[in-house]
Amino acid sequence: MALANRISQTAQSTILLAVPDKLEEAVLDRIAAVAQTLSAELHIFFPIVIPPVPLTSMASEMPPLVDDHRMATARTRRLAADTLRALRSLEMRATAQVGVCASVNEGVLNAASRLQPDLLMVPRSDNAGIFDRPFVPDCEEIATHDVATWVISRSRVASESILGLLEPGSRNDTDNERVARETARLARSLNAQAHLLCCDSKRESLELAEAAIAQQITKVAEHEESETVREIYELASRHQIPNTRIHIDNANEADVIERILEPLGVGLVVACSRSRSILGGLFKREKIPDVPNAACDLLVLGEADVPHS
Repeated sequence: MALANRISQTAQSTILLAVPDKLEEAVLDRIAAVAQTLSAELHIFFPIVIPPVPLTSMASEMPPLVDDHRMATARTRRLAADTLRALRSLEMRATAQVGVCASVNEGVLNAASRLQPDLLMVPRSDNAGIFDRPFVPDCEEIATHDVATWVISRSRVASESILGLLEPGSRNDTDNERVARETARLARSLNAQAHLLCCDSKRESLELAEAAIAQQITKVAEHEESETVREIYELASRHQIPNTRIHIDNANEADVIERILEPLGVGLVVACSRSRSILGGLFKREKIPDVPNAACDLLVLGEADVPHS
């Protein structure tokens, strides 16, 4: 069962929201609207980040460290009280947990492991520097774990459309099916239009091929493209997404996303994490799609399917 149906039909469905710092009222309003629309219980985790004390620290340095711990705890408890008060004003009830951790990521992933939520919501932390890392969420690391992760933009976003990102090639059929299914069902639940986008920038590299083999490469690519297009239209049809809302492009995906977000009024992009080879293919790492930071929210389905209720 898809995420929207599972959350809306299961009494014990839960959303875990990580709040490392103050969220604007508009962002909280959007979170509350999603939780209320999907009939989910909202649990909030407030991390108290206390980076590990170096082994070389002198005894004389301990009192300031203790004071820092107290100040961080007091600040986080104030943040929790203010956030819960703001949610109550939006007629949204939530439970809260405050926990000590060495970094936001550690705290969020531990909280998710304990609670086993149906959906994890994490705010973006734009323009964070290297020294801010323990104190802000690394959305890419969090979103490439099994739990579905909703990365929240801190800006006001549109609400007219939800955009599902497909990857070309038959090896991605299962992920594409999941993306189309979740995009369509979330669009119905959130009263939005469902759109699908598939980009294959590899075609651009044909211009660099040697003239002697360029024609043959083009024929193969055109055949593969026609198969991909046919599969995408069939996929959209299975999930009642009109042909007019299918977008196929040979340009770079990030550039296309940035170009169409505003005209389509996209408030949420749905995608799976993608395996990418590093160090010449010796290792693979999971990455999340490159979506403009402030433009919209991003739902990453992760490696595992959303379980059936």
